[in-house]
Amino acid sequence: MYIIQAMKLLLPQITDAHLRAEILKERAECEHLCGQQSTALNYYHQALLVCSDARQRTKIYELLIKFHTDYGDFQIAFETGRTALSYLGFRVPAGFNPVNFLADYLHLKYKLRGATTETLLALPEVSEACIRDQILLLSAMQKVAYQIRPELCVALAAKQVRLCLRYGNTREAVVGYMVFGVIFLGGVRGHAEAGCEYGRLSLAMLERYNNQMQSAEVPFVYGYFAHSWLHPASDTERYWLRAFEQGLKVGDWFHAGCAATGIVQSQLMRGQPLEQVLQQCNYYQATLQRIGAFKHGQVLVGIRQALLNLCHSSSSLPTFSHNGFDERAYLNKLSQYGSRHFAHMYFINKMWVLYFQGHYKAAAEVALNSQGYMKDSQGMLHATEHCFVHALILAQTLRSFDGLKRHWIHVRIKRYVRKFKCWAKSCPDNFLDRAQLLRGELYRIAGRYGKALEHYQEACKTAEFYGHLNLQVLGHQLTEQLYASQGQLLAAQCHQLEKRQLAEKWGVSRQNAQAQGSSRVRRTDQFDLDSLAKAVEVISQERRLPRLLETLMSILQENTLARRCVLMLQEDQQFLIQAESSVEGVETQVMQSQPYDQTDNLPRRVINYVMASHEPILIDDARHYDVFANDPYFARYQVLSVLCVPLMIHGQVKGIVYLENDTAAGVFTQDRFALLHYLGGQIAISIENALVYQKLEQRVGERTQDIERQKEELQNQYDTIRHLNQRLTEENDERKLAEKKLQDANQQLQILATTDGLTGLSNRRHFNQFLTQQYLYCKRHELPFSLLICDLDEFKAYNDHYGHQAGDECLIAVAECFNSVVKRPSDLVARYGGEEFAIILSATDREGAVHIAEQIHQVIRQRDIVHVVSSVSPRVTMSIGLHVGLESSIDQLIHCADEALYQAKRDGKNRTCVYHIKDNLHQQDI
Repeated sequence: MYIIQAMKLLLPQITDAHLRAEILKERAECEHLCGQQSTALNYYHQALLVCSDARQRTKIYELLIKFHTDYGDFQIAFETGRTALSYLGFRVPAGFNPVNFLADYLHLKYKLRGATTETLLALPEVSEACIRDQILLLSAMQKVAYQIRPELCVALAAKQVRLCLRYGNTREAVVGYMVFGVIFLGGVRGHAEAGCEYGRLSLAMLERYNNQMQSAEVPFVYGYFAHSWLHPASDTERYWLRAFEQGLKVGDWFHAGCAATGIVQSQLMRGQPLEQVLQQCNYYQATLQRIGAFKHGQVLVGIRQALLNLCHSSSSLPTFSHNGFDERAYLNKLSQYGSRHFAHMYFINKMWVLYFQGHYKAAAEVALNSQGYMKDSQGMLHATEHCFVHALILAQTLRSFDGLKRHWIHVRIKRYVRKFKCWAKSCPDNFLDRAQLLRGELYRIAGRYGKALEHYQEACKTAEFYGHLNLQVLGHQLTEQLYASQGQLLAAQCHQLEKRQLAEKWGVSRQNAQAQGSSRVRRTDQFDLDSLAKAVEVISQERRLPRLLETLMSILQENTLARRCVLMLQEDQQFLIQAESSVEGVETQVMQSQPYDQTDNLPRRVINYVMASHEPILIDDARHYDVFANDPYFARYQVLSVLCVPLMIHGQVKGIVYLENDTAAGVFTQDRFALLHYLGGQIAISIENALVYQKLEQRVGERTQDIERQKEELQNQYDTIRHLNQRLTEENDERKLAEKKLQDANQQLQILATTDGLTGLSNRRHFNQFLTQQYLYCKRHELPFSLLICDLDEFKAYNDHYGHQAGDECLIAVAECFNSVVKRPSDLVARYGGEEFAIILSATDREGAVHIAEQIHQVIRQRDIVHVVSSVSPRVTMSIGLHVGLESSIDQLIHCADEALYQAKRDGKNRTCVYHIKDNLHQQDI
């Protein structure tokens, strides 16, 4: 209302174009913030029409680019920026040019060698208004260019960074560093540390320049492309929350919408409670709707649909069309959306839902669509989620393929596993549990079920530590499936129950969670599931074989009421007794390695039957079984209840558990029989793993000894090398000292070779060298050049009258006069002969040279050196010949100066005479 009233009152009276344009610009901004698209656009164009100031026009164009960006008109925004830059004499190609970009990139790679955050931050601020405007517009165009084609955005950033390195930084320069360093180097090139370094630079530049306009863009892009590769995603969400709040504060709707979308998607991928994520999604949807960020609101609609299908599975799956959501219409909108990396999230989330619900074939079809967006999502965290879910889908559907296709899929899964292994090293918070699950799937495909279960369990623990409920559910689901496929239904049911509890905690409805395992595991209430779950957990945690065997004996006695337990394991084609316990025994005996057929303390007929048939045997009362009535072992020990179970892996008997009770018949009921039968597979796997672990420990011990021996050898070598290095260092120090002395001597020799011994001025030899250098330099650069040749008047008479000692002192005094006048590094004073001196004045015209000559006469006069025998003056005087210009040769140059000196002598001495080509000579008396 205020701006409308201001326009009504002021516009009819204002004739100043700058002020009219400013009012129209303010009106356009207000209409933009109020969501009045067409009205705002009209006022922006009116402001451009009346604007006459270049700086103001640039600012209006910047706001117009932002306006088109907020409404998703990226191509129009980009062309607007090109038009604005053309006014500033800066040409931007209409599209991405690989050759130009390569040239810019190689230039920057060279210029940025050794650059740090501090050095880039310390660059001076740009002083030229035109350059500042160019950087401002390039900054505004980059977010637009990214939506059109990411390569185009990076190309603009490279041009902007080149401008900054040449002219300095501005407030808006942060965008160029962010795109080039964070997006390109960190996200696209995969240099995560460089990306984070440039991210910190960008954040520091925001604070240094108090930049509010990019206060939403910078933290969003830093989190989107760099931060999550080295830091937890939950930490990245804090940057995005800051970006969202700043976007609302400064009116940057686009990046506020980006940040809101990133937060919700990240929480979904982190497995946060679905109800909590859904509430966040609803809040952000309402906010984006209010500010007119409709495109990002549409992305949240897709995420919300995935959340709803996870919470309450729809009967319409594998399609998401349900309760008013038209998937076909939604996909049509997504296909027209410029930000394809945001559209990608819908397909990734649908892959997750379909995989979780068991629609593997449909999930594979969605994965093909998702694959088409991977290039657009390069360097972003949700792209890794595509890789993760796609690998899971491929692992589940692998059995439906054969031949070359099966091999190709297997290779692709391995590639995904290698990627996650690499990512997990940099950031275990985001990738470790996913890497463990995929490695488990790889082992399952290879038939190494023990290793697969081990990795599933490790993944569950890791996911629990990092709070990833979705991956905890998935880990137990995969464990359940593997146990069920091996016929170990009770173990499978334990993990199914654990999965249901976690799924409900995650937010999946009870009916939905139960449906996930109902087709795989038959429920039974015949025995205590708590006992089974506890037994499985305890057994799976043991790694050392002796301790594992003791634990097994304890569990069997506690849960079966056996008074004697014996465990036999197969080794080298025979069964050895490796563990035995009884209620009368003080402690469990383990690792006896006694062949079972060499002892009389076991019913061989029962054990042989189990070994041959691969079937368990349950005897309620041995006295009533004719087959065993005459067995000497039963007759001797009066055994009543017997239970003998084989431990099977891959159809082979790996061990046998024998239980007996001599106090009561029927002790081993059907539920205890079922408990031991279902526990047998886990016992066999645990024992096999323990055996592998034992062998590994032996190898590790042997390897440790080898390492210690090698370490000792290396230490000896190190001591020898250190001694040699010390000697080499001493010799090197001596060599450096000798080189220093030689260098000092050379310098002294050079001084002696170029300096006059009496006066300390340059000698004739140095004069000739210096004259040649300066003559050529001035001639090449077309600079003036002056040469003065000076001679003490009647110095011979001075020497004859005062003596040579006084003559030397006079020459030294005159040299000091020269040094007090000629001070520039590019000039030279030399002793030319006995009492003759020469002065070289580079880049000095006639006026300057005459001024120097006058100063020399004045200083010598002030020195007041007595010369009573001079016919010129009672004091020492000097005649000077001056030549200004560059003749055809150096000899001619000296000749002209000499001619001027002779003329000065002829004209009465104690004066300066200037040589002139036309008039031959020009005299100037002092």
